[in-house]
Amino acid sequence: MGTIVVLLDSDINAPQPALAKAVQIARAKGSLLSVYVNAYSGPLVRAVGSDKAHLERARSQVMAGWEKQLRRMLDKLDAGDTETHIFWEHAEAPALAEFITRTSPSLIILHRVQEPLLKRLLITPRDWRVIRKAPCPVLCVGEQPWSKTPFVLAAVDPDHDDAEDDLNSNIVATAKTLSQWVGGNGGLAHVVEYPDETLIMLAGEAVPVSLSNIDALRTFYWQRLLECANHYGVDPDSAVMLEGAPHRALAEHMAEHPGILVLGTVHRGALRRLLLGSTAEQILLHSDSDVLVVKPSGFSSPWQQN
Repeated sequence: MGTIVVLLDSDINAPQPALAKAVQIARAKGSLLSVYVNAYSGPLVRAVGSDKAHLERARSQVMAGWEKQLRRMLDKLDAGDTETHIFWEHAEAPALAEFITRTSPSLIILHRVQEPLLKRLLITPRDWRVIRKAPCPVLCVGEQPWSKTPFVLAAVDPDHDDAEDDLNSNIVATAKTLSQWVGGNGGLAHVVEYPDETLIMLAGEAVPVSLSNIDALRTFYWQRLLECANHYGVDPDSAVMLEGAPHRALAEHMAEHPGILVLGTVHRGALRRLLLGSTAEQILLHSDSDVLVVKPSGFSSPWQQN
């Protein structure tokens, strides 16, 4: 069934919304739940000072406190098969990469941390780093609990080329499976960003007559979405076509239909990512909904390469 890894917030008093949702999915999936937390506290280390014996005593006591706290939370959630991994790492990134590579999970779940855009550009927070580099799907969750039948929306692009069509397939299959795990209702979405009509006029004969105005484009893309729904065995009545910038359109739709948004991502170079971002990362900036990010088949994780 594959191990599920949940990455906890480093604040021992935090409510840990990712843990409750991870327990629910692990129970439905019949999977081992591997709980990861980095207990390192910079303020505590600075308060203790440079005495090595005092630092070691403080570290041991904090990690023991975390162990008790995790047992209390897991017992309260009536978690099934679980294992806990408590780290003490000042520089977390290498340890986290090694842990995920060694565990080889089928799904990673983490609590999405809202941070200012400038800080995200300068210092890659953990959720962005995991989304970009983890070898498996990553579910970024907010603090709101799921309803009894959460809405699970698969965002696809019918116009993807052959390589990316495989990503569409992965997105829809993952969304269907997730719906079963959480007892939710599914849907299919495509976001259309229309060109300016002035640009269409300037392009002239380069644009087919059948697509020479917005209404024609709307009809064309709606038909493509229905074909996509039929291809993947999705009820056409659950399909929805949104218009505008993808991250804004999806964020607004999920605000009206709370649940889980499932979409794909591809590996980007650092410069292109900095300048353009990806839809997944833009969604995390603009939406409060839970987001499950799916990788295309054959995705090569930088962590595994290293």
